[in-house]
Amino acid sequence: MQDPKKESFTGSKGGSGVKEFIINHIPQCEIFYEGFAGKAIISETLLNCGANIKRIVCTEVNPKTYFDLSKKLKHPKVITWLGDFIKMINRETELGLNSKIFYKETDCFYFDPPYRMDSRSHKREYYGDFDWDDNAHKSFFKLVEMLNNAGSKILISHYPDPIYDEQFKEWNKEDFRTRTRTVTERLYWNFDLNAHSLATTEFLGNDFTDRQRIKRKVERMTAKINSLPRHERQAIVESLLKTYEC
Repeated sequence: MQDPKKESFTGSKGGSGVKEFIINHIPQCEIFYEGFAGKAIISETLLNCGANIKRIVCTEVNPKTYFDLSKKLKHPKVITWLGDFIKMINRETELGLNSKIFYKETDCFYFDPPYRMDSRSHKREYYGDFDWDDNAHKSFFKLVEMLNNAGSKILISHYPDPIYDEQFKEWNKEDFRTRTRTVTERLYWNFDLNAHSLATTEFLGNDFTDRQRIKRKVERMTAKINSLPRHERQAIVESLLKTYEC
């Protein structure tokens, strides 16, 4: 049963199957950034399942939301930051700082920005003083372009929207259902997912049934290898590591 508190936040990724879908697109990385973190469902889940990530950075502009977030994610691996991530990056640019120095190919960013007003079915404000106009979205696109040029891996979720489709037309994209699976969102990412190992395989699969199928397959194969003599096990493991380098 899903947590109603997680679903009460507009844009929350706590709905059934939503965080699993997004996490299945997150590659191994040294630093994972979750911008516009809100309740930071993705970062919290990555942390709790022991994902292969050295550091998690969550940024949130709403002080009240940030306060709740900073209490929830108290962990040596996690940094929480109150402020506007776009303004921070723009400030670095004004100072003549090179984004490639700070953000690298080993970094991964997940952004869940405010939805464009035209993409919202009810055309009403969701985020009060922290809502965006089209100029804010244009600033966000500049930020993403800068990070993309630095070689960072980037994922963005948003309602289906022609402006976002045009801006990220060269990227990969896939739709998913959220908010009790009645609303469609679109995930964009700028890298070849099949060329990278995942940060975690804990949620691998298209849905609960598929995840259980994969889990049972892994358990059967692991048990079969464990039943072999020690040095045969070693030979198989060494061969797999050489072949897949994962």
